[in-house]
Order: sequence, then structure tokens, then C-alpha cells
Amino acid sequence: MEHVRASGKEDMEAHEEYYFDDGDVAVIVEQTVFRVHSVILKLASGFFKARLSGSWQNPVENNANAATMAATSLDFGDNPASALPTLQECPHQIYLDDETSDDIALLLSVIYPNPRGVVSWESVATLMRLSDKYLVDVVSRDIRRFLETRWSENVFQSMLLADRFLIADVYRKASTHIVDDLHRYAEEAGFRELSAPTLYKLYECRLRAIEYLLAIPYPAYFDVCEQCSVTAAARMLRLVPNNSKKSITVILEAMANAVITCSRPTGKLPYSNLDECKMKFRSKLRGFLEERFGTATPTNECIPNLFIELE
Repeated sequence: MEHVRASGKEDMEAHEEYYFDDGDVAVIVEQTVFRVHSVILKLASGFFKARLSGSWQNPVENNANAATMAATSLDFGDNPASALPTLQECPHQIYLDDETSDDIALLLSVIYPNPRGVVSWESVATLMRLSDKYLVDVVSRDIRRFLETRWSENVFQSMLLADRFLIADVYRKASTHIVDDLHRYAEEAGFRELSAPTLYKLYECRLRAIEYLLAIPYPAYFDVCEQCSVTAAARMLRLVPNNSKKSITVILEAMANAVITCSRPTGKLPYSNLDECKMKFRSKLRGFLEERFGTATPTNECIPNLFIELE
């Protein structure tokens, strides 16, 4: 994670916000120097607490260029910050060659208390990665609170992060929406970034939900005119297969809003007019749905176990 530069001099610049004259740690990322405070880093991060402890052996000590690095004043070129002191003035130097300066600035923005950075949908994935990598518990807690209260604003990203960083409550809640409209979510660019076990469970859960809907014992006779009863039963039986790739919510809405059109000649209707026949069917359908789902307007909450759990 930490590497010493092989060359003696490099053009570097001080970070505009996170360069404090009284800082005792120089964090070098790409061509940017962050001069920050060890006490804040150690309080926030288990990684930096270990790195800045006396038991950590600095790779600089065993590097062939150590003497050169210690004695060299960095060349800041024509940068207005050319009066920057040498890195020798900082007791600790940490080189992070596998990060970007923007990401480290983002991490520092939520570590430093004044002003404290705010987690957003634009930053949450990067902050989650950094807080996990550098063991920044306070940031991890902020992110978990953010996802637990706002997961419904971005269901797929919440599911992706909950899967990756094992956030059980968010995982369970978001999975209901993913399973409900699985075919649409499967077209998301990052869908295959979900873990293999999660993908398997999502498809398995979706299959169970469709099987549950297919197994509903629709009445063979809706107690309207004979032809309408046959038409209604056939239409209800075809409703799920014909909409199997749509969301569960859409299927249930179609079920609740089903209508029939009698093909009998008007003079042979068993009721005074076609509207009366339709109303009779709607009344029977409402009774059936209430008996089956407990409501005439079922939602995906009526489907048992429409969610998956972290193992």
C-alpha cells in the first residue's frame, strides 16, 4: 500500500484544503501532498492508528533511496506554494500509490470535523470502499445510517453496496424491489457486479413468486353468464404467463383491474345490459381477491417471502 518514490525530486503541490502548517503527517497521493494531523487520523482510522504507531516499520527505512529522500527538498516548480517546507519537517510520510487525490480528499472531508463532509449518492460508494479499507468506523456508521434511511431513493445502488459490505437490513429491504421487477433491474449496467450467491437467490425468489401466482386456484366459474364465466376464468389463467417478465406489482394490478367483454349478442345477455354483467364479474373478482390476499387491491407485500437474506 505504501511505496517510496524512486526518484529524488518530483513536481508536487499542496492540497488546497488539507494542508495545515501544524500538520505532522504528510500523505502523498499522486502529485498531491496532504499535510494533516496524526491525532485526527488515529482517532478516525484503525489503519492510520496502526500506521502511525511506534510498532509500524516504515518502508523508507529499508529503501535504498531513503537517505536521498530524507535529505531532498521537493521541487514544487513554479507553483505558488514553492515555499512549502521539506517533507523532513513531518515526522510521518505516507505514500498511497493505489489511490487518487480526489478520493483521499473525500475521505478527509468526512474525517475532519470542521466542516464535516456529507454522504451523498455521488460519494457513498467511494466512501464505503475507503472506510472499509482504512477502517474508518465513524464513516462506516454514517454510511450505514445513510443507506438505512434512504435506500428506497436508489434501490439498485443500495442493494449493490449492501451485498458488497454485508448490510443485512438494507439488503433485505432492497431485495424485495429487485425481485419485484427483476427483469428491469437485470438490464442495469452493474447488475452482474452483484455476488453470484445474491444473483442466484434473486432469480430463485422471483421464480417462487411467479409459481405462487400461477398456483392461485382461480374459480372456474365467476357466477356471471356462462360465456362470461368461461372467458373470465381463461383470462385470469393467462394473466400471469402473459406478464411473467413484468413486475409483480404490475401483475397484481392487472389482476385487480381485470375486465371482461361478453361476446353474446346484446339481446341474449342474462342481465339487462353488458355493464351489469361486467359489474357482476367485478364484484365476484373483488370477493375472490379479498379471500385470497386479504384485500381487493393486492400489492407485492401480499406475496409471501418476497425478499432474500444475507447468509
